[in-house]
Amino acid sequence: MKKNKIIAISVARSDYDRYLPILNQLHSNRKVELKLFISKDHLNPKFGKTINFIDKKFTLIKKNYKNSDFFKDQRENFSDDLSFFNKKIKSIKPNLIIILGDRYEMLLGPALATPNKIPLAHFFGGAVTEGSADELTRHAITKMSHIHFVALKEYKKRLLQLGEESWRVFNIGVPSLQNLKNIKFKDKNSLTKKIKFNCNNQYALLTYHPTSDELDKTRKNLDLIEKVIKKENLNLIITYPNSDLGNNLIINYFKKKFINKK
Repeated sequence: MKKNKIIAISVARSDYDRYLPILNQLHSNRKVELKLFISKDHLNPKFGKTINFIDKKFTLIKKNYKNSDFFKDQRENFSDDLSFFNKKIKSIKPNLIIILGDRYEMLLGPALATPNKIPLAHFFGGAVTEGSADELTRHAITKMSHIHFVALKEYKKRLLQLGEESWRVFNIGVPSLQNLKNIKFKDKNSLTKKIKFNCNNQYALLTYHPTSDELDKTRKNLDLIEKVIKKENLNLIITYPNSDLGNNLIINYFKKKFINKK
């Protein structure tokens, strides 16, 4: 039996979580040969080497980068992934490429599917984040894709307004929400031991990502955050930002102000 060759592109842990029910269905389908393309960011130790979160049952397409390669910026990483993925597409000859969301790196899919005449399926288009670069990326991917799976009827309506044919657009909700029912949460004592932070005391969780339309305001925003933290005397768990431009400023700021001071 000849199988349909499908490549799904994953560029971050965040999209993998939403992908998982979809990938599981494709992996269990005997008519499908599924491969998962892993971007350079998944391999970056700076952001936790998130390839380690990916289920070992999936067949991965990944390049073994040198440590020095991870000091490049987002645009250079995209170029590296594009060149590597282009070679893999030529050898694998997939029948379909799947992309999800609106990350800049997801443009790898349409950038290579279009000239190679490969059908492209896009999950979770049609949303709106005004003023964000994600908005441009999301709608650009929509216009370059052939079939669409959206989360809400409002999003389906927006894709139809963008000119997509109705038979190409399917409202499927968000399958990964079902996974929340199966999550086994750690108790506070276990979590305290794992992250070496006393979770039994009152604390707050702080996450601050670079914002594409106000990168020039990042330092000002960080100063405001610091003032609030000091005023409220907050006991904090601070997470890493994502890999977007501006992440180094955020990381270095929090390390200097709250971590290296201790």
